Amino acid sequence: MKNTVSGKLILPYKEYFDLPVIFDCGQAFRFYPAERNGVTGFEGVAGNVFMRAEANDDHIIVFYTASDTSYAEGFIKKYFDTSLDYGAARESILEHAKVNDSVLNITRLAMERGSGIRILRQEPWETLITFITSQNNNIPRIRGLIERLCRELGDRIETEYGSFYSFPAAERIALAGENALKEMKFGFRAGYISSCAEKISSGQVSLEAVEDMNDEDAFNTLTSLRGVGPKVADCVLLFGYGRKSRFPVDVWMKRAVNELFAGVLPDFGEYAGLAQQYFFYSERYGSKDK
Repeated sequence: MKNTVSGKLILPYKEYFDLPVIFDCGQAFRFYPAERNGVTGFEGVAGNVFMRAEANDDHIIVFYTASDTSYAEGFIKKYFDTSLDYGAARESILEHAKVNDSVLNITRLAMERGSGIRILRQEPWETLITFITSQNNNIPRIRGLIERLCRELGDRIETEYGSFYSFPAAERIALAGENALKEMKFGFRAGYISSCAEKISSGQVSLEAVEDMNDEDAFNTLTSLRGVGPKVADCVLLFGYGRKSRFPVDVWMKRAVNELFAGVLPDFGEYAGLAQQYFFYSERYGSKDK
C-alpha cells in the first residue's frame, strides 16, 4: 500500500469492551496478541487498515496505518461498534430471556462470561470468504489459510511494527483461480471461494446491493452463492452488515441450543446476534466453570 498515513485514535469506554474476548469469540480471525514495550495489544488488518489496539484504564487506544486518516478513523469507530449502547442491548436480551427462570439464568451466565464482547462490523467481502473458509475447520487453521491468502494476493502495508497484508479484492482472487487456492491448501473450499470471486468481480452478485435489501432478500442473495449455506449467510449478515437480529447456528450453537434450551431456540429479539456471541463464547470457553 503506497502513500500511507499513521496515527492513533482514542475510543472512550466504561464497560463491555474486552479486547481478548472480542478477538477470540469466533467472529474475526486476523488479529493476534502482540507485546510491544511491555504492553500487550492486538494487531491485524481490516478494511485495508492496519490496527494495533491497546486497553488503557477507561479507553482503547488504536494505532493505525492506512491510506487516509478520515477513512481510517471512521472505519475504526464503525468496526468496534462504538455507536451502540451495549448496556441497553444487554437489557433488551435479558427482557427476551424472561420466558422462564431457566432461560433467564442461562442467559445471565453467558452474558457474564462474555461481557466484553462487541460485534465487529467487518467488510462484507472479507467476512464472506472468511466464513466460507471456516466450514468444517478449526480456528488455528482458518487463521493460517486466511493469512496465506492475504500474503499471496493482498497488498503489503508497511508499519512501524512490521509488514502486514490487506485482504485481496474479489478480482485478484478470481484472476488467481481455483488451482492457486488449492495450492494454498483451501481444499474443497477453493472452488467455493473461486466461484464467489468470479460472480462478485463480474457484477453478477453485488455485495453493495445487499446493504439495502431486507433480511430475506439479503439472505437469499448470499445463499445463491456456491458454498454459502444458512450459517455462513447469517454470519455475513451479522458481522459484515451489522444485522444484529441474525443468529448463526453452527456446531457449537446446535450443541448449546440442545443442551441449554432443550432444542428450542428462544427469541432474543433485535440483538439475537449479540446473544449468540455470548452463548458461543460461554459454551466454548466457559464449560470448565460449569
